Amino acid sequence: KTMDNKDNIELIVTEDNFDTWTNSLSQENREDLYNKDVLVLPEINYGKIEGASYHEDVMDFLDYIDSKEQKINYGLCSDEEKILSLNDGEIWLGSFLVYAPMVNPIMIDVFINMLSNYLYDKFTKLGKNPQVKCKIKVIKEKNKTSKTFDYSGDAETLQKISSKVIESFKNEK
Repeated sequence: KTMDNKDNIELIVTEDNFDTWTNSLSQENREDLYNKDVLVLPEINYGKIEGASYHEDVMDFLDYIDSKEQKINYGLCSDEEKILSLNDGEIWLGSFLVYAPMVNPIMIDVFINMLSNYLYDKFTKLGKNPQVKCKIKVIKEKNKTSKTFDYSGDAETLQKISSKVIESFKNEK
């Protein structure tokens, strides 16, 4: 659903958490991922371990994070990564599970601002405004329910509402 700046940000409660996403992975990988702040969830064959794949746009975004030397401690939530390329003109930024404990929810700000900066640097600054798809799931405890922001719309709009998205997550009980 496309939103304009006046719409409320809708967050959906889901059962997704660090346990549900890591419990079928190898023990070593599960322990490593449990120490991360952000899990990058596979978009293709979502929820399945076999054939779980990431879109190349996700990898480009992760390269961007690394190039900015941000303190985002992320991990790919799969035992074996497969990268896919879809030639449809949309930007598939994937799904992310962000750990933002109530005592210090700063990762919400850092992650969403990084996403907004990426869209600006890669597209809007160059006069492009592609359609973007992404899901951001935020948990306050690693084994509890998450709140999900599911976005499908243009890059400029996501940039404009990013501060509202941050506030919506922070104001959730």
